[in-house]
Amino acid sequence: QQVAERAHPGLLSLAIALGAGTAGALSLTSGADEALVGVMIAVALMPPAAAVGLGIAYVDPTLAVGAGVLVLVNLLSINVAGVATVWLRRYKPTHWYDAREARRLTGRRLLLFGLAILVLTSFLATSSLAARENAQFERTVERVAETSTDNLLSVDFEYEANLLTQQPHSVTVRVYDADPPPAAALRERIREETGTNIRVRVVSERISVS
Repeated sequence: QQVAERAHPGLLSLAIALGAGTAGALSLTSGADEALVGVMIAVALMPPAAAVGLGIAYVDPTLAVGAGVLVLVNLLSINVAGVATVWLRRYKPTHWYDAREARRLTGRRLLLFGLAILVLTSFLATSSLAARENAQFERTVERVAETSTDNLLSVDFEYEANLLTQQPHSVTVRVYDADPPPAAALRERIREETGTNIRVRVVSERISVS
């Protein structure tokens, strides 16, 4: 599950990376424990980098591309947060001409990094919007299933992943009675409620009572 989440990261990943970069820069500039830098790398960079490796190893382009975008976003965000933190804490060269050049380079880097993050954030925004829509879809399907039978056990969802989002592929409704609701009727109700034509399977399971 954690690896799958790296394939479709959301906007929360950007906030985590910015926080990690700020914490790392503060630890270096304030004389705090430098172990925070290692924590920053472990939190923001290592998990998605490992997911990229898994995506390449298992020939999963969706995972490799999604996690790769997350690595780039995190790396750029850490740099932006770090440079901005150092600049706000007024770290600068001793000589005035070096300070002027440092301000110019800092502004240029922040602008370039910010533009790159803005472009990559569109990927995160699309993924976040799709995740929100899928959550709403699941709540609606669960409500339809609950009103269709009094013996509902669970509702399981399967998704078809692409480079940007995950689309609902099928729904499995598990009940514990001998006369489950017809799958065709459930599929029609789900289509009416969500506007999505999806494969529905109804599984009747026996519950043993000791």
